[in-house]
Amino acid sequence: MKLFLYLFYYSAKLLVRAARWVYYSERGLVNEERTDHKGPVILVSNHPGTVMDPLNSVVNMNRMVNFLANASLFNTKFSHWFLSTFYCIKIERYVDTGGKPLNNEAAFRQATNFLTGGGCLYIAPEGGSYEGRRIQKLKTGLARIALNTEQENDFNLGLQILPIGLNYSDPSKFRRPILVIMGEPFPVAIFKKDWEEDRRGAVRELTLHLKQCIADVILNTSDDEEDTLLANLEVMLHNESKLPLFEQYKRAKMVLQKIQKWRVEQQHFIADFSESVGTYFEKIQKINVEDVSLKTDSQQIFPQGLLLLLASPFALVGYATHFLPAFLIKKLSEKLSGDPVWAPTYKVAGGLVIYPVIILLQIRLLDVWFSTFGETGLYLKWLYIVGIIPTGLLAEWFIGKWKIFMSNWRFRRFAKTNQNEHRELLQQRELILQAIR
Repeated sequence: MKLFLYLFYYSAKLLVRAARWVYYSERGLVNEERTDHKGPVILVSNHPGTVMDPLNSVVNMNRMVNFLANASLFNTKFSHWFLSTFYCIKIERYVDTGGKPLNNEAAFRQATNFLTGGGCLYIAPEGGSYEGRRIQKLKTGLARIALNTEQENDFNLGLQILPIGLNYSDPSKFRRPILVIMGEPFPVAIFKKDWEEDRRGAVRELTLHLKQCIADVILNTSDDEEDTLLANLEVMLHNESKLPLFEQYKRAKMVLQKIQKWRVEQQHFIADFSESVGTYFEKIQKINVEDVSLKTDSQQIFPQGLLLLLASPFALVGYATHFLPAFLIKKLSEKLSGDPVWAPTYKVAGGLVIYPVIILLQIRLLDVWFSTFGETGLYLKWLYIVGIIPTGLLAEWFIGKWKIFMSNWRFRRFAKTNQNEHRELLQQRELILQAIR
């Protein structure tokens, strides 16, 4: 059984890696050396993307990981058998019991035994998924498991907690980047004295410390208004200077620190600044252009158009090939997910089933058609199969570049007919950027 679980785990891990390669346009990992962590450890992360969060947290770990999973996931006979058999420990929340008292003694005991044996356990301490780039209030279950486990081992086990920051540009959107930051692990034993003096106080202190550790490796905005402001500024900065994922994150972190400092020390300034940024984006949306168009030299429009024209036949093949499976996955996700935070889980799970089935059916249909061309048809068939991935990537590139090309074209026309407004927009943009540099 152990051999089967081992083989199943690493087979599933390969599948997750493949799914991540398709779903995310770019995947960054910071402090990769911490994925080799040895000994008993609890992995924790922020939790904006439901099932994708534990997968994105553990896929890079060079060891088997078990998961503390919400009881709501065990609702059917199959899911209960599957999750209980494959690496999951069932934990109850009040939302799972309808407000009735929780019964987690067996789960805590199972987690303690697993960690005492040197295991690696993933826990999402927020207890559920929430929209927005911020850490929510943490549940105390993780701290209680950690401290009880160390107490049972006389605080000599060496149990550590490794915080992980999952930085999505938008977890629900297909082909967006993800940056995973492995934080600094810390030993649970540093809270030994607090535990001996006041157990509840120790649980509280560890939980607060952990919240700060997670906040240190994500863009922890205070509210939706601040998140929107930061997102708009990130767009402008990215169009000014494109950086690698981690450098983008560090730049955004510095901007966020400025915003939060202004909200404390310069409330009138940040109110005016937020209004200016909001007004700027309202203006460019009104004329139906992207911020990047204000940075694009109008002389580049002709070569952009020529490049798109040359690429269009191949992009059209890719679009035609991938449209149906992508459309079906999108519709399935919309139908199943009343809660937006579940969208990435349904899209990835649906993609693993729908995409290969539809692609294989298309190949079969084309095989019948190509067969009418004799030997030439055989070459066309294999050319199509080999080109499925390249033309799909080209179609993705083409759609993005086409949107920018049309935005540049509209802005060029706007500049010619509205010179004063054009100049004011450029000046407003420059003033915004000067404030955050």
